[in-house]
This record gives sequence, structure tokens and C-alpha cells, in this order.
Amino acid sequence: MAEQNQPIISFITPTYNRRDLLTRAYKSLLIQSDKRFEWIIVDDGSIDNTKEIVDSWLKENSGFPIKYFWKENGGKPSALNTGFSIATGEFASIIDSDEYLTEDAARKLILWIDEIKDNAIFAGVAGMRGFSETHPRSSFPKNKSVVDASDIDRDIKGLRGDKQEAYRLELFKTHPFPIFENEKFVQEGPIFWQIAGKGYIVRFYNEIIIIGDYLEDGLTYNINELRAKNFKGYTWYAEECFKYRRFPMNWYSVGAWLEIAGAKGLSFKEASAKINIKGGPAALRTGAVLYSVLKLIKKLFIREKHEKAD
Repeated sequence: MAEQNQPIISFITPTYNRRDLLTRAYKSLLIQSDKRFEWIIVDDGSIDNTKEIVDSWLKENSGFPIKYFWKENGGKPSALNTGFSIATGEFASIIDSDEYLTEDAARKLILWIDEIKDNAIFAGVAGMRGFSETHPRSSFPKNKSVVDASDIDRDIKGLRGDKQEAYRLELFKTHPFPIFENEKFVQEGPIFWQIAGKGYIVRFYNEIIIIGDYLEDGLTYNINELRAKNFKGYTWYAEECFKYRRFPMNWYSVGAWLEIAGAKGLSFKEASAKINIKGGPAALRTGAVLYSVLKLIKKLFIREKHEKAD
């Protein structure tokens, strides 16, 4: 039960040299009609005077608490873990530094949270991400406005692609992002799959509540390069994907991992020794074949769509 004055949501923003983009996120928080939230900015070693602009916001009457924490550069996973440790809300939601909320996003999230917070089976709620307020970045089942699903099953229920989650803070604290030596990036999906694996579900809503694009210097835009540079973290991702996700994405993931391993110069034998999946090398070979088939189908499907459009 929330104490009086305790924020319902902790919005957590890890940032590195994104001072100008942070201003857009700040302005979107200022116009929220329901301000029962806090904003936690974890500065991952910025050298672009991010602190100075945040200090100026702290002097303003924003209507919500802002917490700023500077740390040595260690990457997004460590920044998020720091943010969760500082947060005091009942629920937590990640806002990347290149994203901003739609005008009524906080009110909607709080209303949705109120519907499920007393039911322990729910990890949280989620809305849609958009390239704009009318152009979603992912899919939702046709003719449905609300769907309850685990994060493992949401693909097969038509809930593909990134969503904007608000999870119980305690679940983020008990499922921290792993930190790998000399690496600064891991994909976030496995944390949500691990939580789903314990029986939790999420209530998904077909409403866009956050806007963002894939910037050229952003993490998603450069995903394969990041996977290669942070190979231990990517190996963990592939292992968790194979463990938790449904067919064919679990097999596809190990095939995709093997392709990156090959690009790094690893032989099949060397790659097999680095990944821990049920079935060992045989499973890895099967994944590689399925990955190639699915890639070809995807390529042909996209080509067919373009030909029809022409």
C-alpha cells in the first residue's frame, strides 16, 4: 500500500551525453495532468553538462520530484540497476533519454495500475510505443483494446514488438540486469521473461503513451554492432531467449547468435563452447538452419509486399 506522498510511478531515465534530448523528456513530464510520479535521472558519466541543466530544473516548480545521480560510465544495465535502487515508487517505468511521454500518459498508467495493483498475479501494465501519437512502433491484436498476457506468450497473442511497461518496483529490484566485465550493454527482454517465468502476467493496453524514434547514435539502431561488442551479454540474451521464448523465436535467437559469433571469427566448435543451451551443438545447428529459413521467408515476404505496392 502506498504511503501518502509516495509516488505511484518512478520514471527512470539512464542517460549519457543526451542533454538536449532530456529537455524534451522533461517538458513532456511537466504537462502531465497526474503528477503522482518521480523522475530519476541516472547520468552514466556524461561530459556534456547534463548536470547543469538538471540543476536548473531542480530550482523550478515542476510539480514532481526529480532525483539526479551521477555515476562512472558503466552502460545502461548498471544505470538501470542504480535507478531501481534509488526509486521509491510502487511501480517503475523506463523512459529512454531519446523518448518522451504523450500528454496524458501518466494519468493513464496510474489508472491502469489502480485496476491491477491488488491482484498479485500482475507484474504490471503496459501501453504502446509510437513513432508519433497515431503511428505505433509495434503490433496489437485487431479489435481489442486490452489484453492480459505473460511476457513469454505475448508474441503468440499478437503483442509483438516493444511496449512501454510499468512493473512493480520490487520485481525490478529482485531481477537486476546482469553486469559483464568490460561490457556496457545487454538487451532488456530476458528480465521480463524471467518475471513471466514465475507466473506473472501483464495487462496490455492499445494506447500510445510514449514517443520515440531509433536515432542513429541510439542503442536499438546499432543493435548488431552492440551485440558483437558486448558478446558475453548477447550470449546471456540468447541463452535466456532459448530458455523462455516460444517456437520459433527461441530457435531463431540461437541462429542469430551463431551468425554474430561467426562474424567475430569463432568456429562452430568455439561458439558451441561459449553458449549454454539445452541440446548443445545439435540444438545450435538446428537453430542455424531455422534462422536461415526464417530469414529467407522474411526477405521474400518483404519483397512480395513491395512488388504488390508497386
